[in-house]
Amino acid sequence: MKSLRLTLFTSVILSACQTFQGGKTSPEQGDMLVVGEKRVSTPAFVYAFEKSNRITEQDPDKQQVNEYLDSYIDFQRKVLAGQAEGIDTTKAFQKEYQQYLDQLAKPYLMASRLEDTLLTDAYQRMQQEVRASHILLRIDPSKASPADTLKVYNRLLAIKKEFDEGKSFEYLARNNSEDPSAKVNAGDLGYFSAFQMVYPFELAAFNTPVGEVSDPVKSQFGYHLIYVRDKRAAQGKVKAAHLMLRVERGDSTGAEAAFQKINSLKKMLDNGEDWAPLVKEFSEDPGSKGSDGELPWFGRGRMVPEFEQAAFELKEEGEISDPVRTAYGWHLIKLIDRKGVAPFEEVKPEIERKMRRVLADGERKELLIKKLTAKYNVEPTGALDSLNQLKDFNRAFVTINEQAVYSSILSAKLQKASNKEGVYKNWLSDTLKVIEKAQLGEEFPEYKFLAQEYHDGMVLFEVMEDKVWGKASKDSLGLQGYYVAHKADYKTSEKYQLVALGARDTAKLALAKADFLQGKTGNALEKSFNEGAELNLQVKEGAYSKTDFAALSSVKKLGVGEYELEGDGWYWWVKVTEVIPAKEQPLDSCRLKVLNDYQEALEKAWLKSLKKEYPAKVNKGELQKVYQEVL
Repeated sequence: MKSLRLTLFTSVILSACQTFQGGKTSPEQGDMLVVGEKRVSTPAFVYAFEKSNRITEQDPDKQQVNEYLDSYIDFQRKVLAGQAEGIDTTKAFQKEYQQYLDQLAKPYLMASRLEDTLLTDAYQRMQQEVRASHILLRIDPSKASPADTLKVYNRLLAIKKEFDEGKSFEYLARNNSEDPSAKVNAGDLGYFSAFQMVYPFELAAFNTPVGEVSDPVKSQFGYHLIYVRDKRAAQGKVKAAHLMLRVERGDSTGAEAAFQKINSLKKMLDNGEDWAPLVKEFSEDPGSKGSDGELPWFGRGRMVPEFEQAAFELKEEGEISDPVRTAYGWHLIKLIDRKGVAPFEEVKPEIERKMRRVLADGERKELLIKKLTAKYNVEPTGALDSLNQLKDFNRAFVTINEQAVYSSILSAKLQKASNKEGVYKNWLSDTLKVIEKAQLGEEFPEYKFLAQEYHDGMVLFEVMEDKVWGKASKDSLGLQGYYVAHKADYKTSEKYQLVALGARDTAKLALAKADFLQGKTGNALEKSFNEGAELNLQVKEGAYSKTDFAALSSVKKLGVGEYELEGDGWYWWVKVTEVIPAKEQPLDSCRLKVLNDYQEALEKAWLKSLKKEYPAKVNKGELQKVYQEVL
């Protein structure tokens, strides 16, 4: 149950962060709001809202901002309540939080290593797509002995020699690669662009000419040979929608029925039927049917190959593909929009973030020290002129930002070291990294927001466990009492045992009804009426509620009998043979739902008390700035 409640709070927990200063109870310049004595800056709120909006993937409006603001204020109240109980002062809390900060700092510390050339090179790769195959020999480069590494390297060189002597790469991949997929695809990875493969693999693939095989390439997975099959201009991204009929693996009968149905739907669209109603009625992708089948923007390598190929072959906005078969079923794909690679300045921040993830520390160490030395104005003193002959160990060794720096620890190490230059360089590297880390919050606002976000998320989890989740789970008498007081909320829906025939026109419905009454089965009716490309008849048999079968909702009081109904362009003949009444469920049958509702009731009551304890004041002027920035 705990994980269920966490899911309900995901968008707030993941996105909430703030700048806190105590002692003020009214918003000041730059403050978005004050909750209790906690002040939240406008940039912090904007960051939190935009991160939440990326999760929901909605185009925001003022109402959405205001609704999020209400949730955000409630979040802050809960965090304040947790802090008042000392949750964030325990040793366990502080240990976990420090471990998180250590991990959080790593990509930001790498930011100063990036050179403009790395960014522009990555952008150039984004302009291209490479189709490549590979052969992988697995080994952990960080743990393997030099002898084992050399053995793998030489084996790949031997395989490459076989290619040079005329053997096909497909044959070599199937018989040598330790990538399990090679048995099926002969190592073919399809087309990919920048940041879609591990970094060393990507560089080698883009730098190898078409038709050639690279030298062995090391990655965290092992060593690769890469065969470059083709290069072409990047095709950008497409925005598409789809209508899907699901087919279970191995179900040949279902696959044939779905094929007939998808062809019928395609013909209906070709004859002028609207896309959205058909998606709503027939698509079996629950994730997209509620939004007319629309999918997020995607580029090459993001979808299964058959779907991707069909989508990128569509040329005109609104064009609909022929039926496409994938491992998931049959699809019709509609092109909504397409776009190329954005200008460099627009995608530069994204490239910087991705580069921070892919560059290895060892490869960038020297560059890091050079950049930090320049950044913090490091200047050697006279003591460094002849470091290895140094006699006076009490002198300052270096100035950093014009401040002379002396280290007794460094002095002690230098006195014992034979390679004093190496000891000094390691000390300087460590010292500059400490300085850089200490200033991350000032240099990178996002780092400060993320640090506070994690802190508050940890506090929220603990206080919610104490006040809501754990309390509800342990309070069996309270749960029983809540159930008794709300029994009417836990009834099953009334259902109707029925058979229903649906047709596009009344004449076909009359023919189908006559055949059914003469003993023809529903399956036989669908087969005979839906021959060819037209979808003329639907048959429903079984127990349905009005929610399950929307056409039933047009009858206020439904009982045993026959009904002629109409809805969404279909005519229905419905025969109800039994009414299955709604009934109260025992607590054991609906315990999870009751527990969830009881938790919500406890949370609501708790929030009511928190609103009195931690009043909130919103700076209306800053709120207007938020509207202008995010809308």
